[in-house]
Amino acid sequence: MRYPLLLTLALCGCAGTVRRILILHEEITSKVGPDHVITRFDRSFIEANRQRITIDADLTVDAAGPINPRAFDGDIHIAGRSPAIGLRLVAEIKNAKLAPTAIQLVRDAERSRAPVRVRAVMRFWPEHAIGLPHRQGEPMPRLPNANPDHVFELHPVVRVGDIDLLATLQTVKGYRPGNASSTLRLYQRSELAIRTLASRVYVKTRAGLWNDVHFQLEVTDGRPVVQDDGRYLAARARDLEGNVLVDSIRVVLVHGSPPELAFRSLRSGDRVHVWGLPRVSFDGLARLIQGAGTDTSWRTAKFPYEILIIGIYPEGG
Repeated sequence: MRYPLLLTLALCGCAGTVRRILILHEEITSKVGPDHVITRFDRSFIEANRQRITIDADLTVDAAGPINPRAFDGDIHIAGRSPAIGLRLVAEIKNAKLAPTAIQLVRDAERSRAPVRVRAVMRFWPEHAIGLPHRQGEPMPRLPNANPDHVFELHPVVRVGDIDLLATLQTVKGYRPGNASSTLRLYQRSELAIRTLASRVYVKTRAGLWNDVHFQLEVTDGRPVVQDDGRYLAARARDLEGNVLVDSIRVVLVHGSPPELAFRSLRSGDRVHVWGLPRVSFDGLARLIQGAGTDTSWRTAKFPYEILIIGIYPEGG
């Protein structure tokens, strides 16, 4: 753990204080580091994955960190590389203490240098970008630590080898994600820019965007898009007092996860208190690329994000 004070606060159960300090750290980092990051993707990768939620990948584990205390979110960061992605990666297992056998497989892979097969949600999100170039497909050296400069994550991991980790997608006692009002306002006000070439696309995003959020979700469309790796549906985001924050938001659920199983019985108008991870929508990026046509100049657009639901709080939670 790089921050002894935060570790002490986490062990004391001071989740609210930890959260405020982490947000302050992100804000300071964003001010002293670059204000944006440019990521180069192959257009074929975005098109092939525009409606996908998860990906199967052979992950070479460069560094596996410690399991975070619950006040930090209780996960583990695993830095590595995979030819299926071609970018610096950090994989994260939620509620890592619930998955000791999977964690051991990861640590064995770190020692042996043999790739381990994982299934995980693809997450393009610029929270941890600090200025290095991100160019898909270029050779890269071994990553130096478990949380290097990165924009792409396998997060959450839902399978390691033959070990199913879907049950780890649940809320973490003692951890509170970002405040709904301020966090969603940040996402809504953000923009990105894209530059489209024949086979590649450059995506310029703000650096240091906050990592997660909890809010009251209201289902607004009882007709989800269901596919083999999960479902998408339309929802309205409210704060815990019921005030509307975002009238229409795209929500993502991993097939067979506790949140996805719970959502199968929800109908239009139903509300639940959820923990969500934002990610840049590849479908949204693909639409922007199509709209650019043959124009190779930089084009600015509203930030196309969606929210992956990774936990549902009990009533009153």
